[in-house]
Amino acid sequence: MTGERLDPGLLDLVAPLAALAEPSSLIDKDTYSVFGSPAFAARLEETGADTLMVSGVETDVCVLASVLDAVDAGYRVVVARDAVASSSRAAHEAVLEHVLPRLGEQVELWDTGTILRGWDA
Repeated sequence: MTGERLDPGLLDLVAPLAALAEPSSLIDKDTYSVFGSPAFAARLEETGADTLMVSGVETDVCVLASVLDAVDAGYRVVVARDAVASSSRAAHEAVLEHVLPRLGEQVELWDTGTILRGWDA
């Protein structure tokens, strides 16, 4: 389904996330990879980010495209394996169990508990 046919309300952040995000910090994406949005790469450069924590939907499409672009751009990537999902369980599991582990030097798979514990350290 394309954005033109989707209810705009379905594109908004859920309330708990919206409360944490300043409107000026939001970047819309209109490609599979978030790196297709020039503002995203510019924001990473502005902040000096070197690591990306990735969550999202369509593990086998948008998440995978963004992860691969992040690797190509030289970022350390951590995928929150319990914060990604897909409409295809088989494709979701294939990415988490077979594709991303092949990129073990560039991509780490953590659960959100591990990420949050590391954040507080």
